[in-house]
Amino acid sequence: MRKSRRSLPVACGIIWLIPGILTALTGALQYVPADSRLYEDVDLLKTAGLIQTLPSTSRPWTRAEFCQLLEEAESLASGRQLNPAQQTAFKRLRSELTGRQPVLSLPLEPDTVGLDLFSRAVITPEHQQVSLGLRCFNQPADRFFFYEDMEPLVFNPEQARVRDSSGWHNPGVRAVSWRDRLLWQMERAYFGFNLPWLRLELGRDELVWGPGWRSSVMLSDRAPALDKIQLTLSRRQVKFTSFTALLSRWNDRHRFLSAQRIECKFGRRLVLGGAMFNVYNWETAWDFSGMLNPLLPLYFSVANSGHDDNLLVGGDAVLYLPQTKLYAQLLIDNFEFNTRRESPNCLGFQSGCFWAPPLPFDFRIEYAMVTAFTYYHRLRDIMYENYSVPLGHELGPDADRLSARLRFMPATWLNFSIWSDYTRRGYYNRGDYGRLAFDVADTTFLRRYYRFPAQGYDYVTGELLEEVERSVRFGPELEFTPLPELYLQLRAGLNFCQNENGAIGVNRTTPELLVRIEYRY
Repeated sequence: MRKSRRSLPVACGIIWLIPGILTALTGALQYVPADSRLYEDVDLLKTAGLIQTLPSTSRPWTRAEFCQLLEEAESLASGRQLNPAQQTAFKRLRSELTGRQPVLSLPLEPDTVGLDLFSRAVITPEHQQVSLGLRCFNQPADRFFFYEDMEPLVFNPEQARVRDSSGWHNPGVRAVSWRDRLLWQMERAYFGFNLPWLRLELGRDELVWGPGWRSSVMLSDRAPALDKIQLTLSRRQVKFTSFTALLSRWNDRHRFLSAQRIECKFGRRLVLGGAMFNVYNWETAWDFSGMLNPLLPLYFSVANSGHDDNLLVGGDAVLYLPQTKLYAQLLIDNFEFNTRRESPNCLGFQSGCFWAPPLPFDFRIEYAMVTAFTYYHRLRDIMYENYSVPLGHELGPDADRLSARLRFMPATWLNFSIWSDYTRRGYYNRGDYGRLAFDVADTTFLRRYYRFPAQGYDYVTGELLEEVERSVRFGPELEFTPLPELYLQLRAGLNFCQNENGAIGVNRTTPELLVRIEYRY
């Protein structure tokens, strides 16, 4: 014990010395959250020809990456007449990246520690919540970086906790609320260091892999953030990311996710990406130590090995044309090419288009399809989910959706949109893992695997049940930014639903309302 105590200061000194001898980068190394509106601003400037660099198709990006893209856009925009949409994008990027100072700064040579306060409120007819959050980070963070985001949430009406295979938690989150009213949430907290081409970090954050507007069929930020150790190598036209993360438990089994992604850029128009994911636990992974090695390709480690793990493979592409961005992605889960398959083939597909003409409006359209049992393995303790939320698309398995939005930007402080979507949800989309996951006794589905969305089966009458839910939603949306620190969103709509929640013949029309307010002090 005495020896370890004496060695502790030496070890800490070495840890703090390493960042001091690394080559510095320009700009802060903290991430911009994956759901930030800044990513859409970069899309608009890129399709307008004001950015020549190809942005990454995985998120989040660092503030340094955003600053480099903004600097390039401002250089190319010099002397050009910008429309209100482009002016709005520039205004928001400048405000978020260069125009704000923390509420409080504390000296910590060679950096300073910044403290920020923020408030958020979300109001819908079914759910209301208000938060007061604190962010802590270092500046300029050009070598060593850390970030922490703490946000107590106040719920109304009551948010009852649940108990499932993950233990006690509130629906959709990892934490347990106090008296089902107050929830202390920390979804972003990490630290690490950076070389010009290497980034190593340890902590918790949300990730999105692959292009997408509403979500990603490969890896999205819908589930609670991942606790992970991550390695990122970025060199010219290639970016490689690998991480190992701790997932929620399955009863007494601890589960892990190992993932690797590589992106290759070609010229100024095309980006190709590929990814692999593997969910496993202590008991089922024979070479568990290999899963922790970020340089060990997962496919050669586990594919066709007979291990009881869940391997998923995905790919995506983005093509930039004048005023247009085209993208698509594909995820393959438990795919068998033989006809004597023991379980159904599972996959997710998504494609979309973003069009931004030199006018004060833009248009997005996207289609996403996820077949039955995708993300939910027949061995339920290695399902591709975290705290009962799939790590892929928000739709979950056995569903598809066509979404569209036409957005007008008449002024830099005002956006007006008209949005709509058409969604279908099959028999295997609703309920808990008992229905979402494949059961080897379900030979009916294997005989009718070509049906999408899938239909239920009445074991008494022997007939298929027409319980596919179909819904059409549309409405207007307003976004105000009267002050750089204040953001307001107001969305209204109507939902026309057939076979609501799978109840045959139950058709209902319901109004929708969403109010979101964000303020940074």
